[in-house]
Amino acid sequence: MLAKSEQIARLMDKYIFFFLPTGAGEHHPWDYVEHFLTCLVGVTVIFLLAKLFGVPFKTSLVIASGTMLGIGAMKEIFDFISGHTDMAGDMIANLLGIALALIVILIAAKILN
Repeated sequence: MLAKSEQIARLMDKYIFFFLPTGAGEHHPWDYVEHFLTCLVGVTVIFLLAKLFGVPFKTSLVIASGTMLGIGAMKEIFDFISGHTDMAGDMIANLLGIALALIVILIAAKILN
């Protein structure tokens, strides 16, 4: 029989921390989702901050998407240097997140204007 704390830890791992890898260096199934959502949210936040500081619309889009693309590319380069080889899937997820953010921003701008 497992101790109560061990039962609670297993339940938390199963239902709350399911997206984290279970071992060192292990690739987990939610990795692409994390890349996608990070870029989606990052582009949106950077775009809104740029607009808040008075940067023109198109320039804000370029700054936001370029910044997140650069951050994603740098992360993949560092992963490659450290021995990880799954760069293509991560970059595709990054690009899809950036693309969806741009589409949502452009649709929202069209609706609000």
